Amino acid sequence: MNGLLIGRFQPFHLGHLEAILFGLSQVANLWICIGSSNKSNEMKNPFTADERKERCK
Repeated sequence: MNGLLIGRFQPFHLGHLEAILFGLSQVANLWICIGSSNKSNEMKNPFTADERKERCK
């Protein structure tokens, strides 16, 4: 079974990690999508999509 986790990850924190680990315990494949990827350099979205993707590794 596949799963999908959508988040802004602004910034990535332990709660995000917990959600990912829980998702991985429930499904064989977990797709992680970075929401608001078109937004950056704003008060609510300080990081670019590439910066967020790098921090999730």
